[in-house]
Amino acid sequence: MTCRVTPDSEVSRSAAGGLEEVTSRNSEGLWVVAPSVSETIKIDVWSDIACPWCYIGKQRLAQVLAEIDPDGSNFQVRYHAFQLEPFAGPADGRKEVDVLAMKFGSQEQAADALAQMTERAAAEGLVFDFDRVVPTNTLAAHRLIAYARMVGDLSTQSEVVDRLFEAHFTNGLDVGDPEVLAEIGVAAGLNRAGVLAGIEDENTLAVVDLDKKDAGEIGISAVPFYIFDKKYAVNGAQPTEFFRQALTKISQGTSPVE
Repeated sequence: MTCRVTPDSEVSRSAAGGLEEVTSRNSEGLWVVAPSVSETIKIDVWSDIACPWCYIGKQRLAQVLAEIDPDGSNFQVRYHAFQLEPFAGPADGRKEVDVLAMKFGSQEQAADALAQMTERAAAEGLVFDFDRVVPTNTLAAHRLIAYARMVGDLSTQSEVVDRLFEAHFTNGLDVGDPEVLAEIGVAAGLNRAGVLAGIEDENTLAVVDLDKKDAGEIGISAVPFYIFDKKYAVNGAQPTEFFRQALTKISQGTSPVE
């Protein structure tokens, strides 16, 4: 239940900056990284706005956090950039089924896959309308996410991510269009002029590049990818019960892999 990079879109393998090195993977599929000590438990998430599983994973994680940490005092979620298609061009009129058909080999197979994904999303309370989805490069969207965290807070960043997913998968908006991004930023409480400047600023590009370097060092090739408290990591849009059990154990100081 992940979205993977295509063969010609391999993530950079240069040095990480900020995250401890992944050391091993246990039998349950959780990566174990170097330990850390923190009052608030950090959840680092690598995702791409173009990945439907990332949207579903965010929905599931948010549901669990609302249950076990309603005031947000125990957990903080930080979103990091990952591009499935970093060399994709701007929107050119193609539909999602056209893009997917190039991978599946036929329009019929692509349409079936999208129909199944739409059903999965509906089960999570999400509306996917792939007939309206605008395939585009997501770099500018990731720069907006970085900007939201730089000038706002993690709550603002999370709201921006939600609005970007909704714009892309539900409303059929081009998340590579600066004007669309400005509207999303304003809806999340950001300054319009600031957003337009921020998505062009070298600092937001540096944040995105650093996220990609971290992903390369860790070895992330599919998203969503989660690291809990800089100790345990898992990829894929895990079921809500997985998140519930893992985060409850971590908050109690117990290893989720035991």
